[in-house]
Amino acid sequence: MRQAVGYDYFYQQGQQLQDEELWQFLFGLQRQWQQRGGEMSNLTIDEMIMEEGLTPELLIESGREWREFLLASMTPEERLAGLSEVDLLRLIEGDEQIRKQIIANAPPEERLAGMAPEERLAGMAPEELTILLEQIEHYLHQPKTPPKPKEQK
Repeated sequence: MRQAVGYDYFYQQGQQLQDEELWQFLFGLQRQWQQRGGEMSNLTIDEMIMEEGLTPELLIESGREWREFLLASMTPEERLAGLSEVDLLRLIEGDEQIRKQIIANAPPEERLAGMAPEERLAGMAPEELTILLEQIEHYLHQPKTPPKPKEQK
């Protein structure tokens, strides 16, 4: 009875491959399968090594390259599509660079939403506060236009 491709390798590794390596190995197998036109179903890992010189390590490297290519070609929305809210929060909280990028790209209304006025002003320099105060005073002294009457049906 023949063993499936990769079984020997996982058995030899004591089934202690990291999740990342497992996915890369599977991507590498998929890539080989596509290149062979789907003709791999009866090959063992030993036959792959003899025929093509493919080792599990080469399959993992091939899978890593393929995965990096796929991720680079995806939009941010596509990359984040499968993540739960908990995973997204964990990702944002754990990576300062990601958090800074999100804040930098968010519109001001979203960045300030939920913040108390004191929090909004806390990071401003005195010069900026002076300019803001002048803008507010100018806004408050503008003539108010009456609201448009609602149309009745």
